[in-house]
Amino acid sequence: MDTRSCLTEILSGGRQDVHNDLRKLFAAEVFDNRSGLGAREAAELIYERLRFLAGRLEPARQIVADPYRLCAMHEWAVLTDIGLAVAITVHYNLCLGSILAHGQGRDDLLQIIADLEAVNTVGVFLATELGYGNNLVNLETVASFEAGTGEFVLHTPTARARKFMSGTALPGVAKTGVVLARLVVEGEDRGVFPFLVPIRDVDGMRPGVTSTALPDKPALFTDNAVTSFDEVRLPGSALLVADALPTRNSDSGLATTARERFLKSAERIQIGKLFLATSSAAAARAATTIASRHGHRRRTFAPGHSDVAVVSYRSHQKALLDALSDTYGITLLTNAAKRLCQTWWHEPRSPRRALIQRLAVTKAVVTWTAGQVLIDCRERLGAQGMFSANRIADFVVFNWITVTGEGDNVVVLAKTAREMLELRDYAPPVSQPDHPVGPDLLDPRLWLHLFRERERIRHQRCAARWQDSRTRKSDPLEAWNECVNDALRFGEAHGARLLLEEFVSAASNTPDPQAKHLLHGLGAIYALRQISQDAAWFVAEKLLTPEQCGALPDTMESCYAELAPMLPLLVEAFDIPDDVLRAPAAAAGEPATALEPFC
Repeated sequence: MDTRSCLTEILSGGRQDVHNDLRKLFAAEVFDNRSGLGAREAAELIYERLRFLAGRLEPARQIVADPYRLCAMHEWAVLTDIGLAVAITVHYNLCLGSILAHGQGRDDLLQIIADLEAVNTVGVFLATELGYGNNLVNLETVASFEAGTGEFVLHTPTARARKFMSGTALPGVAKTGVVLARLVVEGEDRGVFPFLVPIRDVDGMRPGVTSTALPDKPALFTDNAVTSFDEVRLPGSALLVADALPTRNSDSGLATTARERFLKSAERIQIGKLFLATSSAAAARAATTIASRHGHRRRTFAPGHSDVAVVSYRSHQKALLDALSDTYGITLLTNAAKRLCQTWWHEPRSPRRALIQRLAVTKAVVTWTAGQVLIDCRERLGAQGMFSANRIADFVVFNWITVTGEGDNVVVLAKTAREMLELRDYAPPVSQPDHPVGPDLLDPRLWLHLFRERERIRHQRCAARWQDSRTRKSDPLEAWNECVNDALRFGEAHGARLLLEEFVSAASNTPDPQAKHLLHGLGAIYALRQISQDAAWFVAEKLLTPEQCGALPDTMESCYAELAPMLPLLVEAFDIPDDVLRAPAAAAGEPATALEPFC
């Protein structure tokens, strides 16, 4: 195996098998760029492409059961159509995933599952309400149980309880929804549960269901809407959690608290964090590929030279290598999350909170990091970066979705950090004063020591502050407000440490000497940039000397100089074919004529 193949294998998490057919499938003509489409035509194209995939892949229930395969679908879809990536995560993970998870052994669901698999009807997921955002546990949509008929009455009681952002607006496309609603039985609030609800058929909205299209969004043509229900009658079988009613068999272990019931109902939202993170990482890989290829083809002047590639400038090399180090890092971090999900999938008794914490931290680190990568790569393309045909501007829009989707990063990371401050399924790194680390800034042992100490100290101090504020403040919000920003900094330090450990592990375990060297170099750029950003803190904590701090710029400069000639190899290891990428700025030929097909 050559160096490029070795890097590709590492970046795939050792699972190239789930990508091989998709790499070819997404080169099909149906995924070619279509310019000049109106919003409705673009939305219709999303569902045409979704049906194309469904007709050529294994049954959806097999895809949903394999996190590696479902991740791969997201990763390739985002490269061709960001709206398709959104449709895949909603149709496959949130809707079908919820039905399959909660409706096991239900023969009455087989037909709707078959229709969803064939995309005869498109799955949607209606959870978020206009007035509540992330606060799903307190949502207001009500499903009242009528004991006499055995039916439910689904109703939107207030304007703020209307379901927000669900894709229900496009005429002519049948939609079936999993709707999160508050189950009320004889006046008693049983908590939030998922209900299977027909939303619209090809002829229009189902009785009692109203959909109001939301305004246009830049570069994203999903048919988002505000959806409400007016006394919609549902059969008893619409309730997906079969033991939620006193008249049903309760042997399957209904969770005992409202929060536990909600978490069980919204489980696919938690897993969905992985699919959003891996999609953002894929967009970052494509963006760095496009920016690097463009930089090697784009000509400019330079001191003593009338005509050189723009990538000849060290400033351009630095920008690309910074983006590449981040992109390799977030790819390795998502691979680690995939492994954990696969374990949990097959061992459901493994710690659930630990997995949810890891997914929350992974999504925050990956999507925030990818967002900066995408902005930097778009800038490296100059004016060409503004065109949707060159992909990166669309990727930027898509990353807005991943930052806030399945839980806003700030909210979710703050909640996770709070759990970790209270040592719930978390143990901070252990200080090792008896194992001194040398002063070499290129020594991975030094990086790990600094990252672990930063996390440990921030945890220790923030936990003490949190305990003190709870003692002094009677209002829990006031107490938390004294700590929340420190908690977020701790959460970010935790995520950075996890990412660095994946970097160091990948380099250490790579048999190919050149691949090992390249991964070490990219890891150095990532680690030293993080250390530079917190250099004053590290010096104040006596973890770095002023001399080491002063040597950081020159050490980083040496890393850029050494890795710059390897830029083409590093991006080609992403193994994104031209016929999938379809970005004129990255195509062979003269850059000046690259956009002619769209002019």
